[in-house]
Amino acid sequence: MQKMTSVFSAQAYRNSPERIGRQRSALLNTLRLAASTANGMAQLAGDALHGAMAGGLPPKAKALWGNPAREDSYWRSHYQSMDFYVAGQPFEAYRPALALGWYAAQRNPSGFDALATQLEVQWQHVRGSNPMDWPEARTIARAAYDHAINGLQGEQLSAAQVQHAVRVLQQGLADCEECLVAGSEQARAIALRSHLYALAEQFRAMDWQLQDVQLQLAEPSPLVERPGLSAAGRMHRCWTEFKQRANLDSDRDLIAECNLCLVLVAERYQRVLESALPLDVRPLLQAQAQQLRRYTDELQHMQDARAR
Repeated sequence: MQKMTSVFSAQAYRNSPERIGRQRSALLNTLRLAASTANGMAQLAGDALHGAMAGGLPPKAKALWGNPAREDSYWRSHYQSMDFYVAGQPFEAYRPALALGWYAAQRNPSGFDALATQLEVQWQHVRGSNPMDWPEARTIARAAYDHAINGLQGEQLSAAQVQHAVRVLQQGLADCEECLVAGSEQARAIALRSHLYALAEQFRAMDWQLQDVQLQLAEPSPLVERPGLSAAGRMHRCWTEFKQRANLDSDRDLIAECNLCLVLVAERYQRVLESALPLDVRPLLQAQAQQLRRYTDELQHMQDARAR
């Protein structure tokens, strides 16, 4: 089989008319994903709540922004002073509805009313033997949601810090795009070439979305990461080694190299999402992280299929 051209032709591909067309298509697909963020984040809130009801708070709750343990402590001390309190009722009678509200705020700060329908469905799953109906639970959940939102707003990073975090993610997305383009040039299977090209365009569309965030932020901050300790350093080494090993033994090996790039970017997203991002930025990054996990799973399935 004739050997594919060098991976260094990625720059020529960047400027091609074909790529511009792919960018537009990828951007439309990404915007459709962003439009479904509310549903996805509401589901995440439900997952977190199920975990809390089954066995307490998540293991990393104390280290996360929007600390559920802090909300639990606040309401244990203040629930008796609220309008919804009925004399003699213990805190545990209200906790499921309160938890529904504070987890929803942590996962999706877009507004309680936008989540009400999804939260009503979740309430039916988490209420257990609690006799409280949804209208009463909604009032309690909304109080918890509003209190959690106020706490989240007080913890937010500065514009310069957010810009730094976004630039870190942009660098990772750009590296992944280059890695996927190079991988598509080396792939032996035509279907794999097309798939990797399409993934590269999705990463470019995600980068565009982050660029829009950058334009809204002031006070540019230089990107500084300690070599050897950061995901950026590992990403750079991965990409350099990938270019040096352009001719891999099989498509399975090539998929593994591309998937490693995606995994490193996913780690970067995880760290950024654990910080106190502004409420208007967080949903987009959560949606992109979810999208990235889906792409990683796709490549892993492709790699496993070639191993059989």
